[in-house]
This record gives sequence, C-alpha cells and structure tokens, in this order.
Amino acid sequence: MLNVHSFESLGTYDGPGIRLVVFLQGCAFKCLYCANPDTITFKGGTPTPLEEVMRKARNQRPFFGKIGGVTISGGEPLWQAAELKKLFRN
Repeated sequence: MLNVHSFESLGTYDGPGIRLVVFLQGCAFKCLYCANPDTITFKGGTPTPLEEVMRKARNQRPFFGKIGGVTISGGEPLWQAAELKKLFRN
C-alpha cells in the first residue's frame, strides 16, 4: 500500500516521453524551493494498493510510446521504498 498524494496522467515534465506520474505523500527534507510543498506532510494522502497503481499504468501504457512510462515523485519516494520495491518487481 502506497500513501499517494495524487496521479498525473499524460505528464511530460517528469521524464522522457509521456508518463503517468505518481506523487507520494510525505517528505522530511523541507527544501526551501520544494516543487510540491503540498506533499511534504506525512498526514493525508490516500492509501493506494499497488494493484491500483499497476492498473492505472497498464491502462495508460498505449500512450507511453517507446520512451514514456511511470515516474514516482513526491514528497520523497524513498520514505516508501519497501512498497516501491514490490511495485517495480511487477
């Protein structure tokens, strides 16, 4: 289960090609110029099963082309590294 802040479909700024961007909730760094300050707090977010993230990615796969894909952003994704390892094994 990932604590997800939001999803962005058809993203073009967070990696090559067209991407599904998964913004995770929670970050302890508190960088001065944070690009996603609404994802800093560990409270909030939506507990999302890994299967739901995979379902969204599979549904959008036709739009990815040869260089698109999935980007995990944040918050800080490494706070949820154990769950992300499970996600990327699929």
